[in-house]
Amino acid sequence: MNSIQFELGKSFLFIKKLRLMGIAYPFSLLYSFLHCILMFEEVSVSVQEKINQEIKEAMKNKDKFRIGTLKYIKSLVQNNGLTKKPLPELDVIIGHHKKMSKMLEVYSGDALNNLEKEILIIEEFVPKPLSEEELSSLIDKHISLGNMGAIMKAVKSEITGFFDGSLVSSLIKSKLS
Repeated sequence: MNSIQFELGKSFLFIKKLRLMGIAYPFSLLYSFLHCILMFEEVSVSVQEKINQEIKEAMKNKDKFRIGTLKYIKSLVQNNGLTKKPLPELDVIIGHHKKMSKMLEVYSGDALNNLEKEILIIEEFVPKPLSEEELSSLIDKHISLGNMGAIMKAVKSEITGFFDGSLVSSLIKSKLS
């Protein structure tokens, strides 16, 4: 926990005490704001910490390829934080994974082997995709919406991580017809 998180935490607890005493209506927005910041920091730090821990492990094992891949992922996440509209860190990592997966068709030989190893390392940070049965049950839950776009939107909002749009689209089409 860094000093900023510590100060935010102290402020958060102070405003929480005021709310309990019934004084805090003007502070309720600030309370919500601080709560959101603290939650964002916890999520943000956990991904960064996991990457840093993996880099340390790779350094101990002297695995240069793994170190390079992890440092690149770390730089992607850090550079995303500097943009005007940063994406969630998980989306950055998933986007890089998708890009690497598409490149599998282009490369061959040693480059292909390196790319496969890099994809395996990246997959450690990406949530596992849902199975076809899980997707089907999720679609069944929202099939009453009737409209393909509305169903896709509802399903996408419930899935974190991988979202194979073509698979979901084909499942929805088969269920609607």
